[in-house]
Amino acid sequence: MQVHSDTRMLDRITVWNFENEEEKKKRMVKIRLRQVGSKKQLSYRVVVADARSPRDGRFIENIGHYNPRTDPPTVQIDEERARYWLSQGAQPTDPLRLMLERLGILDKLAAYANPSNS
Repeated sequence: MQVHSDTRMLDRITVWNFENEEEKKKRMVKIRLRQVGSKKQLSYRVVVADARSPRDGRFIENIGHYNPRTDPPTVQIDEERARYWLSQGAQPTDPLRLMLERLGILDKLAAYANPSNS
């Protein structure tokens, strides 16, 4: 009877976790759109959520809303809370990054972080 030790596997898992610890911290929180409304009548909430939670699942904070069905589309985001979460390392999704750029929130955050470049 041969006994196998699982310590090599555990060492690999532990090393992998420690190597990516810094990367995990940066990617843990996302700012993204959450679908609300009925079928074919969608609107979205702008939420701060754990990156592992599902699209319409649990979220940390609701910071605004987006309604693409109005003309022009309605975008309302709490600028102070968005800047706070971005400064804490939250990563916006691609569609939300475009919205934040159009509203000027990312520019203000960059100017706040580097006052000498203004």
